[in-house]
Amino acid sequence: MLTVTTAQMLLAPIMNSSVQAVEHITNTNDVFKVVTEHDGNFYVKFHTSHWYKDAADTYIVVQREAAVFELLRRKGISLGYRTWTDCTRQVVNRSVLITSELSGIPITTALKDVPDECDQIIIALASFLKRLHGLEFPRAGYIELSGDDDLPFSLNPGEHPWFDSHPCQKPENFKVFALDILKSKEKVIPLSLFTALKDRFDKIPAILGSEYQPPRFVINNYHPFHIHVARDLSGWQVIGLYDFEAVSAGNPLFDLVGNELQITPVIGHLSWRPIFYKAYGRYPAFEAYKTILFCFLLLGLGTEPGGAVPDSEWLIQKLPSLLNAADYDTLKWYPEH
Repeated sequence: MLTVTTAQMLLAPIMNSSVQAVEHITNTNDVFKVVTEHDGNFYVKFHTSHWYKDAADTYIVVQREAAVFELLRRKGISLGYRTWTDCTRQVVNRSVLITSELSGIPITTALKDVPDECDQIIIALASFLKRLHGLEFPRAGYIELSGDDDLPFSLNPGEHPWFDSHPCQKPENFKVFALDILKSKEKVIPLSLFTALKDRFDKIPAILGSEYQPPRFVINNYHPFHIHVARDLSGWQVIGLYDFEAVSAGNPLFDLVGNELQITPVIGHLSWRPIFYKAYGRYPAFEAYKTILFCFLLLGLGTEPGGAVPDSEWLIQKLPSLLNAADYDTLKWYPEH
């Protein structure tokens, strides 16, 4: 899909050195690593995931990623790399996002490689997410360009019916999503647990409604390995992150739950929570957080070991007591050895 020649043409507006090689590195979306002679590495992202189906072009998504990059720059949140778009469809057959390479290392790599400094790394992550989640918007939905120079992130849904359809954007969306997940696990979990979870998920608008107001910045498709850190004389710092494809104005608890489900298996226990939330400024509302957590734990049941749920049978036995957990100290969903 991307050759050395077409990569050279895409990069021509910002650099003069020649392209040496092109490597296809991911398949969910097609992402290509472009190696240049003197200017380092670049990445070209084609939004070709199955959820775009047979869309002739993904201009709106490409522009969203560019808009979020610009929004954060204007808010003083540096991302550590350059990004731009080619939406002409003259060089390649669809709109693409192009970025230079982010320095540092993924936060998950840092946690594994420097275990003695996990606390400092976790504090850096919490401080960064606090800044992101502090950004508020007038309306929930995917962040889009509006064409207004003064407010280029006005979340104008236009004619797109999917604009505010994500679970992180409306509690009603999350209720439908959670009940669908629960239904898919009906044969996996005991009837009593199914009934208790259905009762909780039916009440999602009441339990979580206030967490959606005001709509705040949500990475949404949250993966900590997209967040890079580096250590300088003042300690560990987040220097940037990749992937703004699903960034929304909505409920940031979805990022925080995603963070817990992905960070915990790397560290191997939940004792990082107090350190993280002290730097973040507060713990999330407990029942709201627990409800989202249960939904995504259910999603992991019966899948291959190696994700957030390393032992489905253990978790199925544990979930009934977790339903009665009254605070974070007793919300111990991860088997610690």
